[in-house]
Amino acid sequence: EVPELYAVYPFRLVSFEKPNAHLGLAALDRRDYRGPISWRQDELFMAHLGRADEAADYLVQRVRNRGENLIGDERHEMRFPGFWGPGYDWLPDQCHGGMITAATQAMLLQSEGEKIFLLPAWPRHWDVDFKLHAPRRTTVELTYRDGKIQRLKVTPASRRADLVLPPHHPPL
Repeated sequence: EVPELYAVYPFRLVSFEKPNAHLGLAALDRRDYRGPISWRQDELFMAHLGRADEAADYLVQRVRNRGENLIGDERHEMRFPGFWGPGYDWLPDQCHGGMITAATQAMLLQSEGEKIFLLPAWPRHWDVDFKLHAPRRTTVELTYRDGKIQRLKVTPASRRADLVLPPHHPPL
């Protein structure tokens, strides 16, 4: 575990949009334990620190790590493709799938106070369609293709003023 990064997640005292982001990035770069395994939260830390390419790389590694797993010298085949393992101590490992969903959502949408950050750690070359919930009874539906937002619906419409687009994206 990497408790020095708990200020990034789950507490969000340090994150990509704050002036102290460099503290989280330094802790991330200096951590001893790394890898998209079981309950490790590396890609979630990366998403909250705005490191899109690294978060994507870890996410892909985690998604691909299914089916064949080793415990010591013994190989285990998972019966269902949504099972992973072993984590550190059991089969199947539900932490793996939970981290995939949490990291994916953090790459797509994060909120802080009234602000809703869209695609804060989403790779520019990945297309996506999503509908996610944000605070204050808000939903965001978005289609992102070829590095541009193609469709955006925010409910309630008044929350659209609280959206923060990625720096590389032109205003809508």
